[in-house]
Amino acid sequence: VRGADAASANFAADFLHSNQFHKGKVNTMSTWRKVGCCLIAAVAAFVARAEAPNTQWTWTKLNSTTVTLTEVTPEGYDPETYVPWKFNLTSAGVLSIATTVDTTGLTSPKINFRTIPEDCPYEIKSLAGRYFMAKSTSYSSTQSTAAATIIEEVYLPASLTTFNMYNFYECAKLKICDLPPDNQVATIADHAFRGCASLQEYCLGPNVTTINGSANNGAFNGCSHLVFTGLMVPDTLTTIQNQAFRGASSTLLSGRVVFGGDDSHDVSFGSYAFCSQPSITELVFGAKVTNCGTSKGSATTPFAYCTSVTNFVSRNPDGFTFGSTTDSYLFNLNGLKQ
Repeated sequence: VRGADAASANFAADFLHSNQFHKGKVNTMSTWRKVGCCLIAAVAAFVARAEAPNTQWTWTKLNSTTVTLTEVTPEGYDPETYVPWKFNLTSAGVLSIATTVDTTGLTSPKINFRTIPEDCPYEIKSLAGRYFMAKSTSYSSTQSTAAATIIEEVYLPASLTTFNMYNFYECAKLKICDLPPDNQVATIADHAFRGCASLQEYCLGPNVTTINGSANNGAFNGCSHLVFTGLMVPDTLTTIQNQAFRGASSTLLSGRVVFGGDDSHDVSFGSYAFCSQPSITELVFGAKVTNCGTSKGSATTPFAYCTSVTNFVSRNPDGFTFGSTTDSYLFNLNGLKQ
């Protein structure tokens, strides 16, 4: 969680000094999740603001529905040799790369889209699919392929609602995709971050509902350094498709992980969605979540080979389906303590 605001810090401070906290009256999962996120956000805020580049932009009207954003040469670069980033932004909020990017190292590897001038007539809502930044020419334009070999950090605004297919496909140097904690992203499409082997930081915001995937094409498939920690799965997340995180870091999810924690909705899991996550020790499913896989080899084995799960909790009063008691294919049921 990065880019926190003062409200997050104030909420955490007020809660820790409240009577409810000291009298032990607060025990709901949603409250603890909120406190945990706010505390982490508050601590990380200062670091995040210090690291984010102060990218300066100018904008010009390209046509009746599009403006062109041009980066001002950053301090420390020679304006005679520096190649600025240039993007087109449409009235529908679609951002796309607009010019060939020099691949000789004369372009900054960091971009901050949260510093676009306030008088710019449009705001960023989505990125232009495979034509934004994707390494393979089979899936992108020459411009975006060149950009994919450079980019290391990107800072996006809260107005973003969607990551489209191939947005950052095989951007091998991308380490940080930073969004404010109140970001509006609802959908993360297939291939969106596939093959981003250096990606270390991503915030699942409070509005995400769907993380897409299919065979070997999950949104975060192959993100071998990406790590989320326990209790960071948003309550809004209702669909996690096939192999969404397969091939990602073995510590992508660690410790205690909660799905459907607000007890208001079911969660749909695709095949191998969280395959081989040995750092998960406890799985908790809310009162509306009905299953996490049926049997060995079925199309719903999202936690295959999660062999360190020792505690399993379902709050569903009407029953829960998770395979047979001897089926270690789903996770290590023989090692369950609770």
